[in-house]
Amino acid sequence: MGGCRCSYKNCTNSTKNTENITFFHYPVKQKQRCKIWIENACKPEFINLEEEQLRNKVICQNHFLDKWFPNPQKKRLIQGAIPTLDAGCDTAEPTYMQEMEDTAEEYIESERDLQHGQVLQKQYRSDNINIVPVSDDHTVFILDTDPLTDPRNKIESYTYRNGDLVRSHTSPRQTYRRLPGPVTQLSSVSGAMKRENTEPITLNQVISPVYEHSTIHHTSVNDAEFVQVKQESLTENQEEQQEEYQMEEEDQENELKPIIRQPLRHATLKSSPILHPPPKRQKEQEKDYLRQLKQHSKDIAEIKKMLKQQEQSKMDVGTAVNFLRERLPSTFFTVLCLNMDCKSELSDEDIEFFTTLHKTSPEMYQILIDKYKWNLPSVNVVEAD
Repeated sequence: MGGCRCSYKNCTNSTKNTENITFFHYPVKQKQRCKIWIENACKPEFINLEEEQLRNKVICQNHFLDKWFPNPQKKRLIQGAIPTLDAGCDTAEPTYMQEMEDTAEEYIESERDLQHGQVLQKQYRSDNINIVPVSDDHTVFILDTDPLTDPRNKIESYTYRNGDLVRSHTSPRQTYRRLPGPVTQLSSVSGAMKRENTEPITLNQVISPVYEHSTIHHTSVNDAEFVQVKQESLTENQEEQQEEYQMEEEDQENELKPIIRQPLRHATLKSSPILHPPPKRQKEQEKDYLRQLKQHSKDIAEIKKMLKQQEQSKMDVGTAVNFLRERLPSTFFTVLCLNMDCKSELSDEDIEFFTTLHKTSPEMYQILIDKYKWNLPSVNVVEAD
């Protein structure tokens, strides 16, 4: 069986991390006092535990006043002891990871307590577990649980840090705004799109005449290279066309933007890692796992209780005989032993008893032997003695 862990509030004392500390089990036989222990420990979930499970819960000595100990060694409690001290307890609530570890330990300890070779007489079912009979050689015990599938839309991420489960803060979404700059004249583009084409026109063929006298600047957004084009000089003809183009575009709600970014043919796009959103409602999913583990632990306790009820203890005849010898008259004990084939020699007191019984009523003596099958000494033996 595993070590003990204090269950008083969020105390972290256990046999694994402390020494020379005594742990005391809950008084399950004293219902009222046990209820006070549970209330002071702030463990309302213990109310619904089976007695077998609650018996495994403990509270360390740090939470009892000195008056509750009969000696300074603090190895035992006096009658009526109640835990009231918050020594070693924090005000913070226990973390989800601590609850999961506690439940997992209960589940493992309960599973270890099952003795090998015990065969279930019937299939035990509950809402979340199907228990199948063990294998023919009594070595395999199967717990068939329903799949825990919970499709979720939102994903949250948690990090295990300093013993606690901490929500990971995702980086805020980056917003990119367009750089201010002069409106670029795209008269060649407009003319090329309006004229009839018999052959497909590539993007470079349309835009290249416009940026003959332009400077190209590289801008990096999301690890991908783009081209920022800034026009340096335009011809007079192009300036006139630019004014006409701007007037046309005002009616179309400025569909063309002041800066045009075109991926370079020779540019190498760097592969950026795919960022997955954190798992959704992981907190609720952990609670589901905790409920499943607690249910399994409760089911195992029920199985153990059922198996113990089916056990048939053998009666020790020698112990029973010695127990009756001190509580029955010697002659009555002799009659009992003769019928149990436990005594073969008769004492003088026994012989006198059977002789008197036979002389008083020989017929009754014979009826006890023949009709009621009493194992009494025969008439010849009694008379000879």
